[in-house]
Amino acid sequence: MGAEATRLRSGLVLEVHEEEAPAGWNEWLLAAGGSAFHSVEWARHKSYGGAGDQLFCIWRSESAGEDAGRAFAIRRPPRGSRIGRVASRVIFDSPPAVKATEVDFVASLQVWAKRQPALLEVDLGSLDARCPWAPGEMPGRKRRREYLLATGPESDLWKAMSRASHRNVKRAQKAGMETRVGGRADLGEFVRLYRSTLERLKDVKDIGFRLDDDSFRDSLEPLFDGDERGHLYLAGRDGRVEAGWLFIALGDRACAVYSGTTEEARACGGNTLSLYDAVCDLQRRGFVQVNLGGASWRAVDPDSPDHGLHVYKTRFGAASEEREGGVLALRPGRARLVEGVRRLVGR
Repeated sequence: MGAEATRLRSGLVLEVHEEEAPAGWNEWLLAAGGSAFHSVEWARHKSYGGAGDQLFCIWRSESAGEDAGRAFAIRRPPRGSRIGRVASRVIFDSPPAVKATEVDFVASLQVWAKRQPALLEVDLGSLDARCPWAPGEMPGRKRRREYLLATGPESDLWKAMSRASHRNVKRAQKAGMETRVGGRADLGEFVRLYRSTLERLKDVKDIGFRLDDDSFRDSLEPLFDGDERGHLYLAGRDGRVEAGWLFIALGDRACAVYSGTTEEARACGGNTLSLYDAVCDLQRRGFVQVNLGGASWRAVDPDSPDHGLHVYKTRFGAASEEREGGVLALRPGRARLVEGVRRLVGR
């Protein structure tokens, strides 16, 4: 489909390309030091099986015609679906990739969004952020934490880890656990581990989830096409896979997106061993930054459901950094009505 352009007096032009990325999309992201969350492969993963419409957004300077930033978003449900014709959300996982700082991407995005008749809100995510969405305070501000590992040789990682993490690694090694690099053929095994973790979190954090194992596995396959955005690491013993981490990468930066482990592997430190071996391998291969993902802003509070995650990642040697996103609420009344109906029918 063609691009829809939105102009503002600020001099920015926002073009939204639906369903197909413009030529050279990944190459531009790479040159701009952008995030893998805007890559074509991640877009295929997020929209697999008709889960949503792909939106490739380009902000340009109207006077110079140069790109100011690019980002991928997904519209859910798809605009052509029965529900999507009445109510939908646009979700950006990460702020745009940019070649310049101090750019306001929100104003032109808000103008475009208000022209979409069924759009209720726009989620301005902050995963693996390289720049802010806009100078100043964010609309519908949402704060969270992200955990970044310092760059350096393998020995530096070990020194940064706590004694508890050292013990976990050594205990897993003593139990016979070993880590290997996985690939497309191992995705079924990894999904099994991921389900195991979701089931545990459902009990610990009272988090509900729906996971179609086959569909989720197939949705991960695009991450292993072409340049292979996906990097999979699996740990196990006696021929059994018991722990795993999946990273996505662009350029020299990698970010953890999914992980899974069995209860037996957790008990012997297998999840820590698999993460340690994965990060060491990524560093040896030239990645200068490894992002272990995020947690809620309140994760430092011992009463927070995410406190255990905060402790685990900081003990591993990661530094907690603030990330800020937001929400553009376009039609609050309709959004409340739709949410009420969903709760009523249990969807």
